[in-house]
Amino acid sequence: MKRVAFCFNNEDNGGESLILTTEMFSNGDPEGIYYNQELSLQSYCNSASFNLVGAVLTAKTLRMLADQLENAEKEAQEILKDVAVSGNKEDCQSQG
Repeated sequence: MKRVAFCFNNEDNGGESLILTTEMFSNGDPEGIYYNQELSLQSYCNSASFNLVGAVLTAKTLRMLADQLENAEKEAQEILKDVAVSGNKEDCQSQG
């Protein structure tokens, strides 16, 4: 039905890539769409692939991941601000 390939590091020089390929299909079941996914890591002459049967990385789970990363980044920025105010670099290393 549909195939989507997403490169996580599209700004890289082309020698290394991490790509999630999702194939959506219907097997005639009226319940909906099914997924096969493959996560591929390419590093110049080497590669590794992981086949993920079913919808392991859905739009919903990736949004949850994005939210968690965004919250963690905000917390890290706050820690940096606190360290800059206090001037104590050891505080930065002991946080989080």
